Amino acid sequence: GVYVWSGTEWVNKFTKKHAEFYPQSMMLQPRSNQGYENIPGLNNLSFVANYTGVYKVEISVNFGAGYIKDASAGCDVGAQEGIFRFTFNGTDYFMPVRTNGTATDSGTTYYAIWEQFSIVDYLNLTAGVSYSFDLDFDQFDSPGFVNNGNSGTGRGYIGIPDHVPCSVEFIYIGD
Repeated sequence: GVYVWSGTEWVNKFTKKHAEFYPQSMMLQPRSNQGYENIPGLNNLSFVANYTGVYKVEISVNFGAGYIKDASAGCDVGAQEGIFRFTFNGTDYFMPVRTNGTATDSGTTYYAIWEQFSIVDYLNLTAGVSYSFDLDFDQFDSPGFVNNGNSGTGRGYIGIPDHVPCSVEFIYIGD
């Protein structure tokens, strides 16, 4: 912990502790024509604050591209894009994301090249109140990717729970 000298004794500055971590439960391969899709394990949840005061809320997401459609030019690189939507107690927070995929005419394909993005906000919460939250993703049209990112290997990759999961974390930081 963090202690401060009061002039006569060391005083713990963080005696109240509360943190909760919510990880993604399964990988998601979104479709470009689907609209917003729920991130497995991070939809329709609630958080109850133990204390009244400021909580740091960190949303961490990971996005990797699907397979490129055509490498006839020798090498092809494509950007796959989308937007994460974190809804907290009825308020939406948006996080636009972009990642790349590559294919060569020799058959080498680089996909699921993870890009990590995060947003942090500090919210005043009230003890005992239940706050709803949800994390979704909308993959944009993906021309240049197999099936335009709508099916098969052209779809992007949202997190892998054991390695690069999306997550939401709440940490109490004070009054």
